[in-house]
Amino acid sequence: MLAACVACLAACGGGAPAGAAKPAAEARSVKQILPSSLTTQTKVEVTGSLAPDETADLGFQVPGRILSLDVDVGDSVAAGQRIASLDLADFDLECARAEAALQVARVRLSLPLDASSDAVDPAQSAPVREAKAVLVEAGLARDRVRELAGQGLGSQAALDTAVATVAVAQSRLQAAEEQVATWLAELAQRKVELALAQKRRADAQLVAPFGGRVEARHAARGSFVQPGTSVVTMLCNDPLRLRLRVPERQAPLVAAGQQVSFSVDGELSGAPTHRAVVRRLGPSIDTVDRTLLVEAEVQNPEGTLRSGSFCRAQIETGTARVVVAVPKSAIASFAGVDRVYCVQEGRIKDVLVELGFTVGDSASGIELVEVVRGLAKDQRIVVDPRGLVPGMPVKVVD
Repeated sequence: MLAACVACLAACGGGAPAGAAKPAAEARSVKQILPSSLTTQTKVEVTGSLAPDETADLGFQVPGRILSLDVDVGDSVAAGQRIASLDLADFDLECARAEAALQVARVRLSLPLDASSDAVDPAQSAPVREAKAVLVEAGLARDRVRELAGQGLGSQAALDTAVATVAVAQSRLQAAEEQVATWLAELAQRKVELALAQKRRADAQLVAPFGGRVEARHAARGSFVQPGTSVVTMLCNDPLRLRLRVPERQAPLVAAGQQVSFSVDGELSGAPTHRAVVRRLGPSIDTVDRTLLVEAEVQNPEGTLRSGSFCRAQIETGTARVVVAVPKSAIASFAGVDRVYCVQEGRIKDVLVELGFTVGDSASGIELVEVVRGLAKDQRIVVDPRGLVPGMPVKVVD
């Protein structure tokens, strides 16, 4: 029995020595390249959104009931186009009353009703001419009484009465002149009242202050609105404002007049890149996200771009610099950490790198990415990092 067990164990062991070494893994073939040194223009890559050039909540300046509302959401509106109108009946009556009051003021001054002339000579007005005539008559009467009194034919009482009559006539002349001046002021007042009534009537028509599109409608026909109540909201979408948030460390690179290329999320694949020009820079850095607000102007004559769209943009700063770049395919990324692989003493070694911007394509059409730090410009890297791990034996081939 013991002999049989020994024979069985010998058969299971296969005859191999207990401490025999495993065969070495075969070295994998890899290719290496040197990083590229490129002179490129710095492009600041940011995200942002499109905003209308102008936004306005439009309402009437006068109260009234809406008689007509000529636009709806999405409609295109030209500058000066009528948007809505109030019932004009009350405003027409106000204009008629103001016109009648003005005619009364013109009649008092003996002016033509057709407003062909507003020239008034106070001295030639009827009240003043009448008061002057009374004053002349009183003066002549006083002179006659004085002459008779000098001849002993008139009493002193009659002379005193004549003198008092002249004084009264002079006061009446002054009152007439003041009355005419009051009528002239009233005429001017009636003109202003008529102009105000006509303006109120004109304000009963709501017109577009600029060309654009209707974003929202807040009222309906028949609604009674107070002054300032929003009836519609309008947007000016040509041009648009591209609002971008530039990180603080890149803010010094941005200036007004620089070109911007951007794409809009949601557009079909292959859609052309849009262009804009930097027009405005914010006065301060946002203390919350440490970014600078930059606004670029986007021409939108066809209206194909919509405000509120999310955009990915590149600001072309025009600053030339030399960068170290590697093919994007040579970068291994995991959990937010970027690395490239080098060969050291026949084994793979990983090198952590910090990446910058995409700087263009090499002559062979391979997309290149800037390496900000971690890699020397004369340090060779593995072209294809797929399946490689640090310490793996490799052999370099041409």
